[in-house]
Amino acid sequence: MIVQYASDLHLDYGQNYEYVLNKGFEEEGNVLILAGDVANLVALRTYRLFWDLCSSNFEKTIFVPGNHDYYGEWDKVEDLIEPIKISIRPNVTCCNNEVVRVGDTDFICSTLWSNIIPEQAAAVNSTLLDFSEITFDGKRITVDDYVAMHKEAVAFLQEAVAGSDAKHIVVVTHHVPSFTLCREDHKNSPIASGFVTELGNWIADSRIDYWVYGHSHTSIEGSIGKTKFVSNQLGYLALNEGEDYSPCKTFLI
Repeated sequence: MIVQYASDLHLDYGQNYEYVLNKGFEEEGNVLILAGDVANLVALRTYRLFWDLCSSNFEKTIFVPGNHDYYGEWDKVEDLIEPIKISIRPNVTCCNNEVVRVGDTDFICSTLWSNIIPEQAAAVNSTLLDFSEITFDGKRITVDDYVAMHKEAVAFLQEAVAGSDAKHIVVVTHHVPSFTLCREDHKNSPIASGFVTELGNWIADSRIDYWVYGHSHTSIEGSIGKTKFVSNQLGYLALNEGEDYSPCKTFLI
């Protein structure tokens, strides 16, 4: 199986949407993985041309929401934690805290909200747009909510990996799962824990084959134990990001 992957397409920006539709993909994979910050969940129909492209060119597309994809009003904070599986097209699925089996491979999918540490809480709360753009029942999401969602995500990932009987395991998250995947200047940022959570010790003892991630707008690849980390982030073209982005990044599993 050839797995193609991308993230942080930010289709809500016109320049990004035009680029992705016209030359953002060279379709070579059987399965397309979209690791978050692609399309807002409350406006999925807006991007029908993109979903048509995915549906027509890949046997299966799995979209895991990023933080930006949750921007908007929700009934309750549990809506951001509870498992979701939305059928966008018959072969295009949006998943959070869910497992998708394709052939002999389990794709274990979670946004993986980050674990904001107390000493960075104030800076993260005042800097990340999440805390003004994600609301539920008329209230803004809090750092405590974020940390609770992180704990739920990690519990799901660990349980799903432990319980998998598939030959291969691919984990897909939006947030970054290890500081080994960060630029040096990002590691020392006062808001680093809003982007990255260190799960390296658990990953090292796992049987995860590949881990696809996004969020940082820096596509750094690496490995811990037997797990290979891959990323292909577009970012904001208007800010001259996306230099590392490839229209066709794949791995074979």
